[in-house]
Amino acid sequence: ETEKELDAISDDESERARRADILAFEIAEIKNANIVPGEEEELKKQRDLAKNKENFLKNCSGALDVLYENQENICVYNLLSDAERFVETAAELDDTLEEASEKLSEIRFLLEDVTSVVREKLETSSGIFTPLEEIEERLDVIYRLKRKYGDSEEEILSYLERAEEAFLALQTADERKEELEKQRRRLFDEANRLAQENHDARVISAKEVEKKIIDELNELNMENAVFSVEISECPLNKNGMDRVEFLLSANKGEPLKPLSKIVSGGELSRIMLALKKVLASGDVAETLIFDEIDTGISGRAAGKVGTKLCEISEHKQVLCVTHLPQIAALSDQHYKISKSEINDKTVTKIEALDYEMKRQEIALLIGGENVTDITLAQAESMIKKA
Repeated sequence: ETEKELDAISDDESERARRADILAFEIAEIKNANIVPGEEEELKKQRDLAKNKENFLKNCSGALDVLYENQENICVYNLLSDAERFVETAAELDDTLEEASEKLSEIRFLLEDVTSVVREKLETSSGIFTPLEEIEERLDVIYRLKRKYGDSEEEILSYLERAEEAFLALQTADERKEELEKQRRRLFDEANRLAQENHDARVISAKEVEKKIIDELNELNMENAVFSVEISECPLNKNGMDRVEFLLSANKGEPLKPLSKIVSGGELSRIMLALKKVLASGDVAETLIFDEIDTGISGRAAGKVGTKLCEISEHKQVLCVTHLPQIAALSDQHYKISKSEINDKTVTKIEALDYEMKRQEIALLIGGENVTDITLAQAESMIKKA
Protein backbone atom coordinates (compact mmCIF):
# COMPACT_ATOMS: atom_id res chain seq x y z
CA GLU A 1 0.00 0.00 0.00
CA THR A 2 2.86 2.36 0.80
CA GLU A 3 4.53 1.66 -2.54
CA LYS A 4 1.25 2.21 -4.42
CA GLU A 5 0.81 5.63 -2.82
CA LEU A 6 4.47 6.47 -3.41
CA ASP A 7 4.19 5.52 -7.10
CA ALA A 8 1.13 7.75 -7.43
CA ILE A 9 2.92 10.70 -5.82
CA SER A 10 6.03 10.14 -7.94
CA ASP A 11 4.17 10.82 -11.17
CA ASP A 12 5.48 13.49 -13.55
CA GLU A 13 5.94 16.89 -11.83
CA SER A 14 4.31 18.77 -14.73
CA GLU A 15 1.24 16.51 -14.48
CA ARG A 16 0.93 17.32 -10.77
CA ALA A 17 1.21 21.07 -11.51
CA ARG A 18 -1.43 20.79 -14.24
CA ARG A 19 -3.75 18.90 -11.91
CA ALA A 20 -3.22 21.50 -9.15
CA ASP A 21 -4.15 24.33 -11.56
CA ILE A 22 -7.36 22.56 -12.57
CA LEU A 23 -8.32 21.93 -8.94
CA ALA A 24 -7.57 25.53 -7.97
CA PHE A 25 -9.89 26.78 -10.74
CA GLU A 26 -12.68 24.39 -9.77
CA ILE A 27 -12.40 25.26 -6.07
CA ALA A 28 -12.57 29.00 -6.83
CA GLU A 29 -15.51 28.56 -9.22
CA ILE A 30 -17.60 26.68 -6.65
CA LYS A 31 -16.65 28.91 -3.73
CA ASN A 32 -17.39 32.12 -5.64
CA ALA A 33 -20.85 30.81 -6.44
CA ASN A 34 -21.74 30.56 -2.71
CA ILE A 35 -23.97 27.55 -3.31
CA VAL A 36 -26.54 26.81 -0.57
CA PRO A 37 -28.37 23.45 -0.26
CA GLY A 38 -32.02 23.82 -1.31
CA GLU A 39 -31.35 27.09 -3.10
CA GLU A 40 -32.43 25.88 -6.54
CA GLU A 41 -35.85 24.82 -5.28
CA GLU A 42 -36.35 28.17 -3.54
CA LEU A 43 -35.30 30.06 -6.67
CA LYS A 44 -37.84 28.14 -8.75
CA LYS A 45 -40.56 29.23 -6.31
CA GLN A 46 -39.40 32.84 -6.52
CA ARG A 47 -39.40 32.58 -10.32
CA ASP A 48 -43.00 31.35 -10.33
CA LEU A 49 -43.96 34.23 -8.01
CA ALA A 50 -42.17 36.83 -10.14
CA LYS A 51 -43.85 35.54 -13.32
CA ASN A 52 -47.28 35.86 -11.65
CA LYS A 53 -46.70 39.10 -9.73
CA GLU A 54 -49.79 40.97 -11.04
CA ASN A 55 -52.04 38.00 -10.43
CA PHE A 56 -50.65 37.59 -6.90
CA LEU A 57 -51.22 41.24 -5.98
CA LYS A 58 -54.70 41.25 -7.54
CA ASN A 59 -55.79 38.23 -5.49
CA CYS A 60 -54.33 39.56 -2.24
CA SER A 61 -56.12 42.93 -2.77
CA GLY A 62 -59.35 41.14 -3.61
CA ALA A 63 -59.11 39.06 -0.48
CA LEU A 64 -58.46 42.14 1.66
CA ASP A 65 -61.48 43.92 0.15
CA VAL A 66 -63.78 41.00 0.88
CA LEU A 67 -62.40 40.38 4.36
CA TYR A 68 -61.95 43.82 5.81
CA GLU A 69 -61.71 46.90 3.60
CA ASN A 70 -63.94 48.18 0.80
CA GLN A 71 -65.68 51.42 -0.12
CA GLU A 72 -69.19 50.21 0.70
CA ASN A 73 -68.05 49.01 4.12
CA ILE A 74 -69.71 45.66 3.40
CA CYS A 75 -67.09 43.06 4.26
CA VAL A 76 -66.75 39.77 6.11
CA TYR A 77 -65.30 41.46 9.18
CA ASN A 78 -68.19 43.92 9.56
CA LEU A 79 -70.82 41.27 8.88
CA LEU A 80 -69.15 38.91 11.37
CA SER A 81 -68.98 41.70 14.00
CA ASP A 82 -72.72 42.37 13.52
CA ALA A 83 -73.50 38.66 13.86
CA GLU A 84 -71.37 38.41 16.98
CA ARG A 85 -73.18 41.39 18.55
CA PHE A 86 -76.62 39.95 17.74
CA VAL A 87 -75.79 36.52 19.18
CA GLU A 88 -74.15 38.06 22.25
CA THR A 89 -77.29 40.09 22.94
CA ALA A 90 -79.50 37.01 22.43
CA ALA A 91 -77.25 35.02 24.78
CA GLU A 92 -78.13 37.44 27.59
CA LEU A 93 -81.68 36.06 27.33
CA ASP A 94 -80.72 32.42 26.52
CA ASP A 95 -77.43 31.21 28.03
CA THR A 96 -77.31 28.20 25.65
CA LEU A 97 -76.12 30.68 22.99
CA GLU A 98 -73.05 31.67 25.02
CA GLU A 99 -70.85 29.01 23.36
CA ALA A 100 -71.95 30.15 19.89
CA SER A 101 -71.18 33.74 20.89
CA GLU A 102 -67.68 32.73 22.06
CA LYS A 103 -66.98 30.84 18.82
CA LEU A 104 -68.00 33.87 16.73
CA SER A 105 -65.58 35.94 18.80
CA GLU A 106 -62.78 33.41 18.13
CA ILE A 107 -63.57 33.46 14.41
CA ARG A 108 -63.36 37.26 14.39
CA PHE A 109 -59.93 37.15 16.03
CA LEU A 110 -58.74 34.52 13.49
CA LEU A 111 -60.10 36.70 10.69
CA GLU A 112 -58.09 39.64 12.03
CA ASP A 113 -54.93 37.46 11.95
CA VAL A 114 -55.58 36.38 8.35
CA THR A 115 -56.28 39.96 7.32
CA SER A 116 -53.01 41.12 8.92
CA VAL A 117 -51.00 38.52 6.97
CA VAL A 118 -52.60 39.46 3.63
CA ARG A 119 -52.20 43.21 4.32
CA GLU A 120 -48.50 42.72 5.24
CA LYS A 121 -47.89 40.84 1.98
CA LEU A 122 -49.36 43.75 0.04
CA GLU A 123 -47.48 46.40 1.98
CA THR A 124 -44.13 44.62 1.60
CA SER A 125 -44.70 43.28 -1.92
CA SER A 126 -41.82 45.30 -3.31
CA GLY A 127 -39.46 43.24 -1.11
CA ILE A 128 -40.81 39.75 -1.88
CA PHE A 129 -40.46 40.02 -5.63
CA THR A 130 -36.92 39.37 -6.87
CA PRO A 131 -36.42 40.55 -10.44
CA LEU A 132 -37.00 37.67 -12.85
CA GLU A 133 -33.76 38.35 -14.74
CA GLU A 134 -31.76 38.10 -11.49
CA ILE A 135 -33.42 34.77 -10.61
CA GLU A 136 -32.70 33.31 -14.05
CA GLU A 137 -29.05 34.36 -13.85
CA ARG A 138 -28.66 32.67 -10.48
CA LEU A 139 -30.35 29.49 -11.74
CA ASP A 140 -28.01 29.47 -14.74
CA VAL A 141 -25.03 29.52 -12.35
CA ILE A 142 -26.42 26.54 -10.46
CA TYR A 143 -27.25 24.60 -13.65
CA ARG A 144 -23.72 25.18 -14.99
CA LEU A 145 -22.12 23.90 -11.77
CA LYS A 146 -24.46 20.89 -11.71
CA ARG A 147 -23.38 19.89 -15.22
CA LYS A 148 -19.74 19.89 -14.08
CA TYR A 149 -19.74 18.81 -10.45
CA GLY A 150 -22.92 16.93 -9.46
CA ASP A 151 -26.68 16.60 -9.73
CA SER A 152 -27.53 18.67 -6.65
CA GLU A 153 -26.20 21.44 -4.43
CA GLU A 154 -25.12 18.80 -1.91
CA GLU A 155 -23.11 16.91 -4.54
CA ILE A 156 -21.46 20.12 -5.73
CA LEU A 157 -20.37 20.94 -2.16
CA SER A 158 -19.18 17.35 -1.69
CA TYR A 159 -17.06 17.70 -4.84
CA LEU A 160 -15.64 20.94 -3.43
CA GLU A 161 -14.59 19.15 -0.25
CA ARG A 162 -12.85 16.36 -2.22
CA ALA A 163 -11.17 18.88 -4.53
CA GLU A 164 -9.79 20.83 -1.55
CA GLU A 165 -8.40 17.62 -0.03
CA ALA A 166 -6.79 16.63 -3.35
CA PHE A 167 -5.36 20.14 -3.81
CA LEU A 168 -3.86 20.08 -0.32
CA ALA A 169 -2.35 16.63 -1.03
CA LEU A 170 -0.72 17.99 -4.20
CA GLN A 171 0.58 21.03 -2.34
CA THR A 172 2.18 18.79 0.31
CA ALA A 173 3.23 16.00 -2.08
CA ASP A 174 6.97 16.49 -1.57
CA GLU A 175 6.66 16.24 2.21
CA ARG A 176 4.38 13.20 1.86
CA LYS A 177 6.79 11.56 -0.58
CA GLU A 178 9.66 11.91 1.88
CA GLU A 179 7.48 10.52 4.67
CA LEU A 180 6.41 7.55 2.52
CA GLU A 181 9.99 6.74 1.53
CA LYS A 182 10.96 6.59 5.20
CA GLN A 183 7.89 4.43 5.88
CA ARG A 184 8.75 2.09 3.00
CA ARG A 185 12.32 1.62 4.26
CA ARG A 186 11.04 0.91 7.77
CA LEU A 187 8.42 -1.58 6.51
CA PHE A 188 10.93 -3.24 4.19
CA ASP A 189 13.36 -3.73 7.08
CA GLU A 190 10.55 -5.16 9.20
CA ALA A 191 9.46 -7.50 6.39
CA ASN A 192 13.04 -8.72 5.96
CA ARG A 193 13.33 -9.32 9.69
CA LEU A 194 10.13 -11.37 9.72
CA ALA A 195 11.21 -13.23 6.59
CA GLN A 196 14.51 -14.12 8.25
CA GLU A 197 12.61 -15.43 11.28
CA ASN A 198 10.48 -17.52 8.92
CA HIS A 199 13.60 -18.78 7.15
CA ASP A 200 15.26 -19.82 10.41
CA ALA A 201 12.09 -21.60 11.53
CA ARG A 202 11.77 -23.36 8.14
CA VAL A 203 15.36 -24.62 8.27
CA ILE A 204 14.70 -26.18 11.66
CA SER A 205 11.31 -27.59 10.66
CA ALA A 206 12.69 -28.96 7.38
CA LYS A 207 15.01 -31.38 9.19
CA GLU A 208 12.16 -32.61 11.39
CA VAL A 209 9.82 -33.01 8.42
CA GLU A 210 12.47 -34.87 6.40
CA LYS A 211 12.95 -37.42 9.17
CA LYS A 212 9.22 -37.93 9.73
CA ILE A 213 8.45 -38.30 6.01
CA ILE A 214 11.24 -40.88 5.57
CA ASP A 215 9.89 -42.82 8.58
CA GLU A 216 6.41 -42.79 7.03
CA LEU A 217 7.73 -43.89 3.62
CA ASN A 218 9.64 -46.75 5.24
CA GLU A 219 6.38 -47.98 6.74
CA LEU A 220 4.78 -47.72 3.30
CA ASN A 221 7.29 -50.19 1.75
CA MET A 222 9.61 -47.49 0.43
CA GLU A 223 12.59 -48.46 2.61
CA ASN A 224 15.23 -46.95 0.31
CA ALA A 225 13.45 -43.61 -0.21
CA VAL A 226 15.28 -40.39 0.55
CA PHE A 227 13.20 -37.26 1.13
CA SER A 228 14.67 -33.77 1.28
CA VAL A 229 13.31 -30.25 1.79
CA GLU A 230 15.23 -27.79 -0.35
CA ILE A 231 15.08 -24.14 0.75
CA SER A 232 16.47 -21.57 -1.67
CA GLU A 233 16.36 -17.79 -1.61
CA CYS A 234 13.86 -15.85 -3.70
CA PRO A 235 12.70 -12.22 -3.90
CA LEU A 236 10.77 -11.07 -0.83
CA ASN A 237 7.04 -11.82 -1.13
CA LYS A 238 4.03 -12.39 1.11
CA ASN A 239 5.39 -15.84 2.11
CA GLY A 240 8.89 -14.62 2.97
CA MET A 241 12.22 -14.92 1.16
CA ASP A 242 12.23 -18.69 0.61
CA ARG A 243 11.38 -20.98 -2.25
CA VAL A 244 10.58 -24.38 -0.73
CA GLU A 245 10.63 -27.56 -2.80
CA PHE A 246 10.19 -31.19 -1.77
CA LEU A 247 12.69 -33.60 -3.37
CA LEU A 248 12.59 -37.41 -3.46
CA SER A 249 14.77 -40.32 -4.42
CA ALA A 250 12.43 -43.32 -4.43
CA ASN A 251 15.09 -45.99 -4.99
CA LYS A 252 18.68 -46.50 -3.97
CA GLY A 253 21.14 -44.88 -6.36
CA GLU A 254 18.57 -42.51 -7.89
CA PRO A 255 19.22 -38.76 -7.68
CA LEU A 256 16.88 -36.50 -5.74
CA LYS A 257 14.11 -35.14 -7.98
CA PRO A 258 11.28 -32.64 -7.37
CA LEU A 259 7.99 -34.36 -6.50
CA SER A 260 6.53 -32.91 -9.71
CA LYS A 261 8.97 -35.14 -11.64
CA ILE A 262 7.87 -38.36 -9.93
CA VAL A 263 6.29 -40.52 -12.63
CA SER A 264 5.14 -43.59 -10.73
CA GLY A 265 1.52 -43.23 -9.59
CA GLY A 266 2.05 -45.70 -6.76
CA GLU A 267 5.05 -43.79 -5.42
CA LEU A 268 3.28 -40.46 -5.72
CA SER A 269 0.23 -41.80 -3.88
CA ARG A 270 2.32 -43.01 -0.95
CA ILE A 271 4.38 -39.81 -0.83
CA MET A 272 1.23 -37.68 -0.71
CA LEU A 273 -0.16 -39.93 2.03
CA ALA A 274 3.05 -39.58 4.04
CA LEU A 275 2.99 -35.79 3.61
CA LYS A 276 -0.64 -35.57 4.76
CA LYS A 277 0.12 -37.83 7.72
CA VAL A 278 3.06 -35.67 8.87
CA LEU A 279 1.51 -32.27 8.08
CA ALA A 280 -2.11 -33.02 9.07
CA SER A 281 -1.81 -31.25 12.42
CA GLY A 282 -1.01 -27.97 10.65
CA ASP A 283 -3.64 -28.40 7.95
CA VAL A 284 -6.65 -26.14 8.53
CA ALA A 285 -8.86 -28.39 6.39
CA GLU A 286 -11.15 -30.58 8.48
CA THR A 287 -11.83 -33.03 5.65
CA LEU A 288 -9.21 -34.76 3.48
CA ILE A 289 -10.22 -36.44 0.23
CA PHE A 290 -8.00 -39.18 -1.25
CA ASP A 291 -9.13 -39.97 -4.77
CA GLU A 292 -7.58 -43.18 -6.18
CA ILE A 293 -4.90 -43.20 -3.44
CA ASP A 294 -4.36 -46.88 -4.27
CA THR A 295 -3.18 -46.21 -7.84
CA GLY A 296 -0.15 -48.40 -8.64
CA ILE A 297 -0.04 -50.27 -5.34
CA SER A 298 -1.29 -53.62 -4.12
CA GLY A 299 -0.81 -56.34 -1.52
CA ARG A 300 1.24 -55.45 1.54
CA ALA A 301 1.70 -51.80 0.50
CA ALA A 302 -2.07 -51.41 0.16
CA GLY A 303 -2.58 -52.61 3.71
CA LYS A 304 -0.07 -50.10 5.01
CA VAL A 305 -1.71 -47.30 3.02
CA GLY A 306 -5.02 -48.25 4.62
CA THR A 307 -3.44 -48.14 8.07
CA LYS A 308 -2.08 -44.63 7.41
CA LEU A 309 -5.50 -43.48 6.29
CA CYS A 310 -6.95 -44.79 9.55
CA GLU A 311 -4.30 -42.91 11.54
CA ILE A 312 -5.11 -39.66 9.73
CA SER A 313 -8.83 -40.21 10.35
CA GLU A 314 -8.21 -39.99 14.10
CA HIS A 315 -7.74 -36.21 13.62
CA LYS A 316 -9.49 -35.41 10.31
CA GLN A 317 -12.50 -36.63 8.41
CA VAL A 318 -11.16 -38.81 5.59
CA LEU A 319 -13.04 -39.57 2.37
CA CYS A 320 -11.32 -42.21 0.25
CA VAL A 321 -12.20 -43.45 -3.25
CA THR A 322 -10.65 -46.92 -3.64
CA HIS A 323 -10.85 -50.18 -5.58
CA LEU A 324 -8.63 -52.18 -3.21
CA PRO A 325 -10.34 -54.48 -0.68
CA GLN A 326 -7.47 -54.01 1.81
CA ILE A 327 -8.34 -50.30 2.05
CA ALA A 328 -12.14 -50.57 1.68
CA ALA A 329 -12.33 -53.06 4.54
CA LEU A 330 -10.93 -50.43 6.95
CA SER A 331 -13.76 -47.95 6.43
CA ASP A 332 -15.98 -46.80 9.30
CA GLN A 333 -18.72 -46.12 6.77
CA HIS A 334 -18.86 -47.63 3.30
CA TYR A 335 -20.64 -46.12 0.30
CA LYS A 336 -21.10 -47.68 -3.11
CA ILE A 337 -20.98 -45.35 -6.11
CA SER A 338 -22.48 -46.60 -9.35
CA LYS A 339 -23.61 -45.16 -12.67
CA SER A 340 -26.62 -46.09 -14.80
CA GLU A 341 -28.63 -44.69 -17.69
CA ILE A 342 -32.18 -43.46 -17.11
CA ASN A 343 -34.10 -41.95 -20.02
CA ASP A 344 -30.88 -41.54 -22.02
CA LYS A 345 -29.21 -39.67 -19.15
CA THR A 346 -26.31 -40.88 -17.03
CA VAL A 347 -27.22 -40.94 -13.35
CA THR A 348 -24.75 -41.37 -10.49
CA LYS A 349 -26.06 -43.18 -7.43
CA ILE A 350 -24.49 -43.13 -3.96
CA GLU A 351 -25.70 -45.81 -1.58
CA ALA A 352 -24.80 -46.26 2.10
CA LEU A 353 -24.03 -49.94 2.81
CA ASP A 354 -24.84 -51.96 5.90
CA TYR A 355 -22.51 -54.75 7.10
CA GLU A 356 -23.81 -57.44 4.77
CA MET A 357 -23.84 -55.15 1.73
CA LYS A 358 -20.28 -54.07 2.58
CA ARG A 359 -19.19 -57.73 2.78
CA GLN A 360 -20.69 -58.33 -0.68
CA GLU A 361 -18.90 -55.33 -2.18
CA ILE A 362 -15.51 -56.28 -0.74
CA ALA A 363 -16.03 -59.83 -2.01
CA LEU A 364 -16.60 -58.33 -5.47
CA LEU A 365 -13.35 -56.34 -5.15
CA ILE A 366 -11.53 -59.57 -4.22
CA GLY A 367 -12.99 -61.91 -6.83
CA GLY A 368 -14.37 -59.73 -9.59
CA GLU A 369 -17.88 -60.42 -10.86
CA ASN A 370 -18.23 -63.86 -9.25
CA VAL A 371 -19.00 -63.72 -5.53
CA THR A 372 -18.33 -67.12 -3.96
CA ASP A 373 -18.40 -68.47 -0.45
CA ILE A 374 -14.62 -68.26 -0.46
CA THR A 375 -14.50 -64.58 -1.44
CA LEU A 376 -17.29 -63.82 1.06
CA ALA A 377 -15.30 -65.55 3.80
CA GLN A 378 -12.17 -63.61 2.79
CA ALA A 379 -14.13 -60.35 2.86
CA GLU A 380 -15.53 -61.10 6.32
CA SER A 381 -12.04 -61.96 7.59
CA MET A 382 -10.65 -58.67 6.24
CA ILE A 383 -13.46 -56.64 7.83
CA LYS A 384 -13.00 -58.33 11.23
CA LYS A 385 -9.23 -57.83 11.04
CA ALA A 386 -9.77 -54.17 10.21
